[in-house]
Amino acid sequence: MNARTYLTFLLFATGLASRLPAQEAPGVRLHGTVAAIAGSCGNGSTVRATSQGAEPSPAGGALADSYMLASGWRIPDQLDRLLQYMLSPGWQLLGAPGTSDRAAGEIFVGAGGYSIKVGSAFYFDPDTLRYVLLGDESPILARRGFWLFSYWGGRSQSFLARPGVAVRDWLREIPFGKWVLYSPPGKIIMGDMADLSIQAWDAQAQAYRLLGTGDTIEPPNGYWVYRTVED
Repeated sequence: MNARTYLTFLLFATGLASRLPAQEAPGVRLHGTVAAIAGSCGNGSTVRATSQGAEPSPAGGALADSYMLASGWRIPDQLDRLLQYMLSPGWQLLGAPGTSDRAAGEIFVGAGGYSIKVGSAFYFDPDTLRYVLLGDESPILARRGFWLFSYWGGRSQSFLARPGVAVRDWLREIPFGKWVLYSPPGKIIMGDMADLSIQAWDAQAQAYRLLGTGDTIEPPNGYWVYRTVED
C-alpha cells in the first residue's frame, strides 16, 4: 500500500443524522496515517483518513477509540469528519464533533446560493443561562449544540471537523448539575442512564424526546444533557 492508495468502503450505520436520506450510504476515505495491527500484512504506508456520514463500525464496541478495516489496518477515531446538515422546516438542534473549517455563513447556504437559515444560530451558556449568537463569520464550535431556524429546510454545504477528544471521554466534558447543549464527538450508544438526563429534538415533529438506555446520540445533532452525579 503506497501513499496514493485510496480506499472507500461503505459503513453499516445510519447517515449524518435522521434527516439525511436513508439511501445515501456513509463512508470513510483514507488519505492520512494509519498503523498496521499485529499480524496484519500492512507495511506502515502513509495515508490519511476522513469519515463521511457516520462512524465506522467500532472494533470491540460502540465506545472503542479505534476502528479496524477488513484488511487488518486500524484507524484511530481522531479523524477529520466530512459533515453536512439536512435541515427540516422549523427549529433545528444541531452541532459538530469539532470546530468547522468554514464559517457558519458559508455552511448554511443551499445549492442555489441562498441562505437556508433565518437569522443567526445561537448557543446556550450554562454559566449565565443566556443564549449567545453564532455569527455568520464564525466557525461552528466543537461539541457545542446550537439552535437554528429554517423556513423551507434544505441541504447545507459540506465542511470538515475533527473531534479532538475520544468518544469514550465525552462525559468528562459534561459539567455536574447544569443543563448544557452538547454535540458528541462520535456515535454513542447510551448505557446506564441513572446519572444522566438527555433530551433530543425531533425536527420533523418539532418536539423533544427523552432518551433512555439503548438510544443513540451522534453528530451533527445537538442534545440537552444534564449530569446528576459528580465525579
